[in-house]
Order: sequence, then C-alpha cells, then structure tokens
Amino acid sequence: MRLTMESGSALELTLASGRLRCPVCQGRLRPWGVARARAIHVLWGPDRIVQPRRARCSGCRATHVLLPGWTLVRRAYDAATIWRVLTEHVRGLGYRRIALRLRLPETTVRDWLREFRREARYLCDLQGGQGDSAAWAVAAFESAAGSEPGWRLAVRLTEGRLLRNTSPPHTAVRSASCSGR
Repeated sequence: MRLTMESGSALELTLASGRLRCPVCQGRLRPWGVARARAIHVLWGPDRIVQPRRARCSGCRATHVLLPGWTLVRRAYDAATIWRVLTEHVRGLGYRRIALRLRLPETTVRDWLREFRREARYLCDLQGGQGDSAAWAVAAFESAAGSEPGWRLAVRLTEGRLLRNTSPPHTAVRSASCSGR
C-alpha cells in the first residue's frame, strides 16, 4: 500500500507520534525502516533520488511505503511530468509529438495515455460522475484544484494511483460507471 506524504522532519514527527493511520485497518502506523532508494525522472532537471520511509501498522501488521506527494505508485517519472503529458494530449497532441516535444520515450507516453483513458471512468466518479473521458477528467481536476496545480489534487485524490499498474496483484479492480451512460 502507498500513502502520499511529503518527506522530511514533518513526516518523521507525524509517524513517530502515531497520528498516521493504516489505509487498510485504520491502525496506527509506526516507523519501519526505509525502502530502497530510487531515481525519479523530473522533466526539467536532474533525476531526484528518493529513499522513502516505510511504516508498519500496529493493527494488521502490514507494511507501507510512504512516497513523497509528488510521485505516483510504480512510476519512475514525477507526477508533474505525467500530468504534463496528459494535458498536452487533451490539447490535441498525439503521443509521438508529445514524446518528441518533452524528450520522453514514445512507448512510455503511449502507455501513460492508454492507461489514463482506462482510468477516466473511475476518475469521473471520483470527481462527481459528470463525464467519462480523459479530457473531462483532466479539466475536472484542473478546475477543482484552485490555486494549486491539477496534478497535486489528482495525486492526493487517487492516493498516488493516477495511473494504475497494469498487472495483478498490484491492480485493484475498479468498477465505475458514470451517470448518463
């Protein structure tokens, strides 16, 4: 399981005080070492190396990786980069042109867009069930985010699962239907 958290001393204090709750059973999370270090590709800048904190639930004994709030589960690129790809696509660009413009692998961009289209129905339910397309989902997050970037709200509401992993057992089946379909 993954919880989106900002890293640093605030996380350490919150974790040590027992104020973080397990997303599975609502038990208290306690510090449990660190996860492996990983490089996260950032669109305009050097890769960022993160070594996320791990936590263990005192109730169900499950362990969780506490990733920074600017990352997505099982993605080697930061959420802002992925969101930029999604917004470029909504503006009418195809995956090859987006990949060329942002200097990203074509297959990576294509796979992100394919997965996001699959997620559109789930995201429409998350945002009130008024639409069912990827364009609608991006526009809904952008308008609901207010002064913060749309990707931040999307990461928070999807708990870092804006794009699901495509292979079980890491994929929770999401059943969603939008009203009016």
